[in-house]
Amino acid sequence: MKSTLLLSLVPFIQGVLGAADVTGGSPATIDKVPYLVSVLQWNKYACAGVLIGSNFVVTAAQCVDGVESVESFNVRTGSNSTSWGGSVLEITKILRHGQFNPTTYDFDLALLKFTPPVTFSPTVIPAPLVPSGQEPANGTECVASGWGGSGGELQSVTLPIVDHDVCNQTYGGQITDHMICAGGKAGKGTCPGDRGGPLVCGGKLAGIISQTNGCDLLGLPDVFTDLADAGIQNWILATVMNN
Repeated sequence: MKSTLLLSLVPFIQGVLGAADVTGGSPATIDKVPYLVSVLQWNKYACAGVLIGSNFVVTAAQCVDGVESVESFNVRTGSNSTSWGGSVLEITKILRHGQFNPTTYDFDLALLKFTPPVTFSPTVIPAPLVPSGQEPANGTECVASGWGGSGGELQSVTLPIVDHDVCNQTYGGQITDHMICAGGKAGKGTCPGDRGGPLVCGGKLAGIISQTNGCDLLGLPDVFTDLADAGIQNWILATVMNN
């Protein structure tokens, strides 16, 4: 009952704090998180994303849910800001996971193909995926980063992985096998505007920011799409290869 009550407050808190930054962390610069990109719609910040190759970004499916045209979307790479600097690249394909559920956020994953391919530099480096089937162990310290919302300051925060069963109990059985949880300390976590951004563990991309709790105002774990899941990773690799 307690978990159900808390979950019912999450959408309200996300709406109120939608433009807030990663909280409880520290200021970051893009050379420390060179895989982080901003996803723009009509030249305004919409979500974060993660560079995984010379012309592919992975983000949350909810960021592009219902979008049929790519014309309004771009990505900005290599910048501390969502509104200036770096390179702005044209999105040519939006590839949502076919099993994405906008109600439960299961399979919350999409790939964005852009052109031209980026030139790697100290501020533009793709994130390697965590090995398939090797989810970070409970307690592993991982790093999430993002801007929070339009005009937000780039920040990063260290969050420990939370045991899947414990997280599932906290959320009343709503955590699927395609999700991973981290954080849980009040005042320290990701914010709604960070959706689509990275959770990096040991230098490997382990998760995509999917469900936040109003910048962890409630002290609940944040929920990420689990990129160590074999099915999800196979989908990423096959989609990149075929597009």
